[in-house]
Amino acid sequence: MSYWVYVKPKEEPVRPAEFEGNVTYNVSTMLRRAGIHPAILNGLTVKEVRPVIEHAYMVMYDNADYFRRFEASNGWGTYETTFKFVTNLNTYLINDAPDDYVMWWS
Repeated sequence: MSYWVYVKPKEEPVRPAEFEGNVTYNVSTMLRRAGIHPAILNGLTVKEVRPVIEHAYMVMYDNADYFRRFEASNGWGTYETTFKFVTNLNTYLINDAPDDYVMWWS
């Protein structure tokens, strides 16, 4: 199982997302420790969520060894794959996402 993350216009729920990504549930602890709480961020605008994701990116970048402690024991969910997901999301939010787009987690 995994979290699917979509960033798209609020008014167009059927339109394909401008950003779409996924990350395994096995890294839930890692995400929460970085400050990413999917249930809390769900439905927020890019303007509201951008600083949260940017902060999570910086925390994960600066503390890789700490976050590796929360890798999934079954191998499905590593720091590297999670950091790549956060990096891609952060880059999109900073460079391309309009402030009024909405982030959805499912």
